[in-house]
Amino acid sequence: MTAQLALFAGDPAPKKKRARRIHPSVPDVPATTVPAELLRVADWILLNSSGGKDSQAMASHVCDLAAKLGLLHRVVIVHADLGDIEWEGTRKLAEEQARRLGVRFEAVEAAGGDLLARTVERFFKLKAKAEKEAREQGLDPAPAKVAPAWPSSSARWCTSDLKRGPIRKLMTRLVAELGDLGRPARILNCMRQRAAESAPRAKLAAVEIDRPASNGKRHVTTWRPIHGWTDAQVWKEIARSGLPYHEAYDWGMSRVVDRTTGGHVEWRVPIRFVRRLGLLGRDCAQDNVRERSDVLSPRTR
Repeated sequence: MTAQLALFAGDPAPKKKRARRIHPSVPDVPATTVPAELLRVADWILLNSSGGKDSQAMASHVCDLAAKLGLLHRVVIVHADLGDIEWEGTRKLAEEQARRLGVRFEAVEAAGGDLLARTVERFFKLKAKAEKEAREQGLDPAPAKVAPAWPSSSARWCTSDLKRGPIRKLMTRLVAELGDLGRPARILNCMRQRAAESAPRAKLAAVEIDRPASNGKRHVTTWRPIHGWTDAQVWKEIARSGLPYHEAYDWGMSRVVDRTTGGHVEWRVPIRFVRRLGLLGRDCAQDNVRERSDVLSPRTR
């Protein structure tokens, strides 16, 4: 018991997280959930695009609704560039889709390195922590188990660091462009999540106030326009729009948000950043691509 007390005696007390103060002007619930009304009252309509099929279907669907209301000038498609972890050409594809839809395009990047660089940095920090804890317990630090450094559903640091943060900076810039409205600017932040993707996403509301992103200068409403759509509906919208989709779907991938979220286990390790680490030659990468090229497009299934 004494040894246990000694082990923890020097540990600092855990820091209490400071509660975030929400501006009193920010509403608790949205004023409407009707799509046309959501679009009409918004000063900016922000469409988050990963370059994948769901983002694409959402963008063409919302732009079609906005065009009918004469509101395309308020639409901005934003792409959070994740660096080498992204499928090659993703950013250019998102920009081309925006051009064809006739709306403004913005790409944002986080300062301090891309997802791969941050993951490597995080790994060495976790490794040092595990070794330190082992030494404090009188154990050999060499075989110490290191916590996973890669982001996951339970450790979504990539979302806040690489997507949410940079996009909120864009929101600040967009609000500044509006000038003094005499009231908080209204931003309709459109997200591609669908209930069919997972149980947690099925629980998300189709429309809700994003209170953490809101403040005295802007009120942000999150809208998930295709939350209730099936895969078939997504591909039907893509066919209707005539917009180009990412070629990775023709290789059999189910998702192209980044190269770690695909449908084939063989593709869990992204070719480009593995090559960046010097672990795989270019010829090997090209052979891997050729092996996947015989997979049918999702549209032909």
